[in-house]
Amino acid sequence: MKFKAIFLDVDGTILSSQRTILPSTKTILSQLHQQGVLITVVTARPPDATWLIFKQLEMPDNPIICFNGGLIEHQNKFIADYSISATMVQQIKEAIQHFDINFTLYHYRDWLVEKIDGMVQRESDVTATKISVVNFNEEKIKQLNIHKILCMGDPSQIEQAEAFLKSEKIFPINLNRSKSTYLEIVHQNASKMLGVKKVMELYGLTTNEIITIGDYYNDIDMLQFAKTSIAMGNAPDDVKKYATIVTDTNNNDGIAKALTTLLF
Repeated sequence: MKFKAIFLDVDGTILSSQRTILPSTKTILSQLHQQGVLITVVTARPPDATWLIFKQLEMPDNPIICFNGGLIEHQNKFIADYSISATMVQQIKEAIQHFDINFTLYHYRDWLVEKIDGMVQRESDVTATKISVVNFNEEKIKQLNIHKILCMGDPSQIEQAEAFLKSEKIFPINLNRSKSTYLEIVHQNASKMLGVKKVMELYGLTTNEIITIGDYYNDIDMLQFAKTSIAMGNAPDDVKKYATIVTDTNNNDGIAKALTTLLF
């Protein structure tokens, strides 16, 4: 089978623990790109933080799937753009206000927060995302198209907030955990798997012609979706079981090892 596209998560997958792209990863993805294989990143990150990855890979014309599928951009055009309504944002904020979490909003390129704590500052440093401190009053929220709500806090508080929102069953949203301290909320039509499907439709691809690669719970749906999928060695066991292949870690040439075995 000749694979025509590879869809990869970023943090914990393309990036090592030191937030760098390993030379082996860059080399094999560059080789495949030159052979005509579509390389697409699928991430919870906003657009600017995602383009940073593609600039390092030297693939600026490829589509990017951001906000866990909430925004797909290709050659300065939006393939998909799913935002959460202002009313829904306000309702979610009020519903989980009793949890000790930092409620933040992404509006395309802008990251809006009411307060900067250690977690917010670290995320900004890691993703090179500019922070804007604002007051989330109802009028302010109405002016924005929110692509992602990011709740940050202690794992126990994040787990409780997630369980509460799931139990309510009144919000048409998708909930994702990209790490134990993050709860990401996006539109119901946004997911990594649905983002992959959108790009596949654009290029006329089938599930037999793609490879998906990821390392965490928000990657499970796209790992299940592809006929061939790779879980990183650093992934939790609960994630690995959904992939057809388990490779080495993101710090030990996992991507290069798996793709070399599959494609060369």
